[in-house]
Formats: sequence, C-alpha cells, structure tokens
Amino acid sequence: MANTLLDRVIETLAPSLDENGLIDLDAALELVGNLDFSAAGLDPLAYFEELGTEFEINPAERTLRVLNHAPAVPTYVVDDEVTVYPAEEDGGKKYPIPPRDFQYNGKLIKLMNALADDSTPEEGLYFAQFAKAAKDHNLALPPHEDKLLNYLRLYPKVFTITVDPSASQKIFIKPIKGFKSYKKDLSKKAAFEKAPYGKNPHGPAAYAAPAAAPAARERRLSLYSLTDFAYFADIAGALKSLYEMAAPAEGCFVIDGDVNPYRMYWNKLERDFAEAIRREDSDGEQLFLMSPIGADFPTGFTTPAGVRIFASCEFNKLRNAESYQPWRFTGFYAEEENM
Repeated sequence: MANTLLDRVIETLAPSLDENGLIDLDAALELVGNLDFSAAGLDPLAYFEELGTEFEINPAERTLRVLNHAPAVPTYVVDDEVTVYPAEEDGGKKYPIPPRDFQYNGKLIKLMNALADDSTPEEGLYFAQFAKAAKDHNLALPPHEDKLLNYLRLYPKVFTITVDPSASQKIFIKPIKGFKSYKKDLSKKAAFEKAPYGKNPHGPAAYAAPAAAPAARERRLSLYSLTDFAYFADIAGALKSLYEMAAPAEGCFVIDGDVNPYRMYWNKLERDFAEAIRREDSDGEQLFLMSPIGADFPTGFTTPAGVRIFASCEFNKLRNAESYQPWRFTGFYAEEENM
C-alpha cells in the first residue's frame, strides 16, 4: 500500500498508462479526483505541474506522462528484464495479471490458435516451433526468444507447459483451456439425415415437409448492458455486499420490504458500466482489466475512504440459456486490496 501522496497518485494512474507511461490529461485528473491533495496545498493539475521531475504535461496534445515510475507493489525480476507480480506458488499475495500483459498474453494465445491444426499433439505445440513463430511475428520481445518460456511459466493459470518424459528437449505449450478446433466431417448418412424432408430424390414422393416450428424469440445483446456482459447468480446478495462496502452515493438508497431492497444500487451500477464501455470505445481509456481468466471493471462506487471499488468476474464455463453471458460475477473489491 502506498505511503505518500505521490505513491498513491502513481498507483491510481498506473493501470491506465500505455507502454510509454502516457495517459490523457483529463482522464488522469478524473482518476485522481478522489485523492486528498490538501497536504500539498495544490489542486491535481497544479500538483502535476509542480512535480516536473515526476510528471510531464503536453498542453497541445493534453496528455500526461508519468516519469520514472515503478510498480508500487512488491515485484521480482526474471533475468533483469521482466518485472511481474509475485506468483501465488511463491507465497505472494494474489494479484491480477498486470494490465500491460493482458494484450501480450492475448497475442500469444491468438498465435497458438493460428498455428494449431489436426497434426498438433494433444499436449500442445512444440515450444521450439512456437518460439520461432513468436520471433517471426515480433512477439519474442519482450521477453527475448530465449526467455519466452520463463515468461510463460509466470502464468500457470493461463498456459500449460509439459515436458515429454522420453525426450526432455520436447517441451509442449498451450493455453490452459486448450486451443485446437476440428472440423466435423458429415458422412453421407449424416448429410442425408440433415436434409429437409421432401428433398430426398430417392424417397417416397408422398413425404411432405413438416409444419414450420414457431420461430424462436430473438435475443438482442447489447454491448452496453451489464446483464449481457456478466451473469449474476444472486443479484440481491451481490448488491448487498456493494452497499456494505460503498460510501453513500446520490440516488442510491435501500427500499425496505422490496424483494431486492438494493435495486437503486443496480441502476447506478448499470449506468456506470455503460459509461465505462462508452469511454473505452470512444475516448480510448483503459478501464477494463481483461485476460483469458478474468475481467475486472470499475463500478463507479468508492469506499468511504475514497478508494475505487471494482467488480471481479471469471470466465463463464457453464454457458446455457439462463447463463449465456461470457463472464460470471464473483465479487467486489476495493482497488487497494489488489494493487
């Protein structure tokens, strides 16, 4: 946890910085708006301008660059190049995958998908084959090609790595969920069975097509809908936990005697989710933290201490008619708990 105002400011901005440490100035001012600058005697903009050794403002492009910043949580270094959060198996606290690695991991998985075919072993791709492809696609930096395997081992919940016991040089790698897809060949019988009645030239001419079944009700999904993004097994219970964590918010109150007494919290949660989607899509802000194993997003609520509250989701493995969403809600957490 940060001890100084500067640490808190950098921690708040870090998830939204690009690879060059840049962020839109207005977005930065909004992110740090809940921090207490009274001790510095400055407003946020004046604070950035005052600390010229830490922040660089470009008035023309209205951007802010964070200089000489480092992660504010304990880290360790692999071969002096890749700084990562402590691994759980090393006794470290559970942290989300660093935002800078979400896109990189996604590119690695996409490349694996492209390379896999029917001849790929069930264990995955040969690592030597994958490492060469990563280099050819400019994905070996960072890390360098010879350190790629060490990097992948940092994410055991994302990548599976196995070694052929009969030949130690044979290393296989694949995403944890598997990545091969096969095309089904329809036999002549299957093709015949799939053909509609009345279309079989060798069958009795008397067979007529059956009456059309009632059209299924079309489901229209919305990019801005929280209920289309994540499945909530117990909305009332989730909102109760949010109510107990959050500071009072305008328009949010408890409705005594209602089947869901916290429904006003849901209204704000839905509005803020839609606004977060709009800001990512239109303004290019990085608000959602997404990886192959989870998705977190800011709820718009804060704790009484002014710390942002995030919603945490996991990949929805049990999708069906009732739970069709790609993500499944798991809980709320205050930002400082995981950063």
